[in-house]
Amino acid sequence: MRKIILFIFTFIFCSCNFNEYKITRLEHKRLKFDELPSEVQKYLSNRPKCEDNNMLLFVNLADTATYSLETVGTLIGPWVDYEKLIDKQKNISYRINQGVPSPYIVSQKKLYIPDRFDILCGGSVFEAKYTEYQLK
Repeated sequence: MRKIILFIFTFIFCSCNFNEYKITRLEHKRLKFDELPSEVQKYLSNRPKCEDNNMLLFVNLADTATYSLETVGTLIGPWVDYEKLIDKQKNISYRINQGVPSPYIVSQKKLYIPDRFDILCGGSVFEAKYTEYQLK
């Protein structure tokens, strides 16, 4: 019995990822398009509509070496459990729940997520509201 309890405790302890943060627990605020930093506004305004279907966009190309996005599947079946934004330099990841609209926009250690899907192809870049998350 003690071995079973020890095994369960070890499994739970090892399953915990101490370098993973849920974005919902990060410092954040809601912004309208005209409240976004000017470089983010320019990037979204000048981006070709429906050019590609990237879920992760970088305002500054230097951030492409720092951040990456990984899709995490469910334990059973071929479904998506969540997306994971990974800071490769700090070895930190940020959990983005399934169903959160994309694209995820990274600029100056901040993550911007729109309140609706298809803002680039649908032309609602200016009408969307964005949540700005302060990355660690």
